[in-house]
This record gives sequence, C-alpha cells and structure tokens, in this order.
Amino acid sequence: MVKAGLKAVFIGIESPNEESLIESNKTQNRDRDLILSVKKIQESDLEVQEGFIVGFDNDPPIIFDKLTDFTQVSGIGKLMIGLLNASQKTKL
Repeated sequence: MVKAGLKAVFIGIESPNEESLIESNKTQNRDRDLILSVKKIQESDLEVQEGFIVGFDNDPPIIFDKLTDFTQVSGIGKLMIGLLNASQKTKL
C-alpha cells in the first residue's frame, strides 16, 4: 500500500469489546492485540483511521471510556463512531 502511494487506511475495528465482536461474528478482529496491529500498520508510515460501532447488546455502560482509552493508546487521531443499525430478523 505504501509503495502504491497510499497515505492512510480506514480500518473497521468495530469494538474494543471482545464480547461485542463475538456477538457480531467479527472473527477477523478477535483473538488478537488490536492496538499492536494498529501500531504495526502505523510503523509502515500509513495513517490509521478507525471505525467503531456502538449499540451492541454486549456493550458495557463504559463502552465510550473503552473507545477513548483504545484511541489514546493506539495513537489514532481520526475515527468514526456509528450507531448499530441491525436489520430486522437478524441475530443482533
């Protein structure tokens, strides 16, 4: 990506809450150190922009504190937070 001239990448991290990732079947984001993964991308001189979703059934009341902590520790300066909009007749 860097060789192609890209300067930034948007990553749908979805949630720092493991239970919410399980609930939404986000297997690609589970069982890994998400902050370490972000740092590795940043070390390649790519700006990481992230996307989070709130409103999962398993989101704890402190989800915004978790999002703030994750963003500060990871060093990500641009993020998008969206409200979960589950389609009818889905598990969510």
